[in-house]
Amino acid sequence: MGELSQLRLRCRRGMKELDKVLTKYLDENYEDTFSPEKEAFKSAFRQLLELEDPVLYSLIIGDTPPKNAIQEAVILKMRSHCQKH
Repeated sequence: MGELSQLRLRCRRGMKELDKVLTKYLDENYEDTFSPEKEAFKSAFRQLLELEDPVLYSLIIGDTPPKNAIQEAVILKMRSHCQKH
C-alpha cells in the first residue's frame, strides 16, 4: 500500500467533519506543496493525523493554538477548505 493510500485510511475518522477536511487537504494540497518546506508540511500533516479527534477538531476550529508555524499553515489551509463549503 502506498503512502497516499495509507494516509487516506488515516483520514477516516470518527467525525464526518474531520473526514471531509482531512481528505480534501490530502487530495488538494498534500502533494501540491511547491516550496522548500514541502517535507515539513507533509510531516506536519502526518503529525496532525496522530492526534485524537477532539484535539484535532479543536485545532482546526481554532479553539487550540497550533504548536508551530508549519502546523499553523496546514491548519489554515484546512480551514480555508471548510469556509468554501
